[in-house]
Amino acid sequence: MRINRLLCHVPSRRLPGADILAAAGESRAQARIFGKLFGFESAAAYASPAEVETAWLELFGQIGAAAAPDAVIEVRGLPLPASLPEHPALAGARRFRIDQFNCAGLFWGLDLAERLLRQGRARRVLLLAGEDSSALPPAHRYWAGCTLIGDACAALLLDAEPGGARLERPRLARRNQHHQGLYGAPEETQAFYQAHDDMVDALLAQIGFDAERDALLPHNINQLSWVQYSRRRGLALERIRRDLLPAVGHCYAADPLLLLRRWLDEGEGEAAALLSIGLGAYSGACMARRA
Repeated sequence: MRINRLLCHVPSRRLPGADILAAAGESRAQARIFGKLFGFESAAAYASPAEVETAWLELFGQIGAAAAPDAVIEVRGLPLPASLPEHPALAGARRFRIDQFNCAGLFWGLDLAERLLRQGRARRVLLLAGEDSSALPPAHRYWAGCTLIGDACAALLLDAEPGGARLERPRLARRNQHHQGLYGAPEETQAFYQAHDDMVDALLAQIGFDAERDALLPHNINQLSWVQYSRRRGLALERIRRDLLPAVGHCYAADPLLLLRRWLDEGEGEAAALLSIGLGAYSGACMARRA
C-alpha cells in the first residue's frame, strides 16, 4: 500500500502527570516514582470535544477533494462514543469503525484497508486513528502501574499506486489465554505483561524485521517495558522509538502512526516496523519502507 498522505495532530496542551495521578488518588511521592520508572511527565490533552472536531476538520481540509477517499476506516483504542465531523472530502465514502481490539486496532484497520485496495473495492482508503479523553475525568488517563493516556489524531491516506513510501500487508495475532483484558485478576494481568516480549518477537519475525538495520515504531505504553525488552532481547534501545515519552503519553492505537510521521520526516533508514500489543492480547505489526 502506498502512503499517499499521513497527517497528524497532537494538542499543545499538557496535563502534568502529577496532577493526573493526584486526581486518581495517588500521592505526590507515588507520582514521582511512577514518572521516573515509567517515563511520563505529562499527557497531551484536548480541552474539549469541540477542539478535537476542529483538529479533524483541519486534517480533512489538508486531504482535499482531489484525493478524496472511497472508504474511511475509523479506529479507536476503546469503544468510546465519538463521531467524526462531516467534511466534503469524506462525502460519499463508505464508513467503517473498528474499536474492539484496543491498542492493536490500527492493524485491523490496516488489514481491512489492504483488502479493500487489493480487491479493487476502493482506490483510496483513509484510515483515522484518534483518541480523545477530554470528556472524561483526568483520572481516566492513569492506568496504575502501566501508562498515562494522551490525546492525538492521525489520518493515513492509502492507495495502490506504484512508488513512494509503502506499508506492507499487516500481520495480526491473538493469544486467547490472555483474553481477560481489563477484567483480569491481578495474576492474569501479570501473565499478560510477562508474555509481552514473546508476542513482540513473534510479530517481528513474521514481518521480516531486521534488528541490525530497521527501526521499531511501537505502542509507547511506557519506558520500562521497552528498556526491559531491549536488555532481554539485545535490540539496541536507540532502534526503539519512544518519541511520545515523556510529554505526549500513550495514545492507544494512534502511537505507531505518530511515530511513522516522524520517521518519514527524518529520512533516516530504509525500513521500520510498526507494532502494537493491546489488552486482551490482540497484536499486530507491519513493515514500512521508503521509496
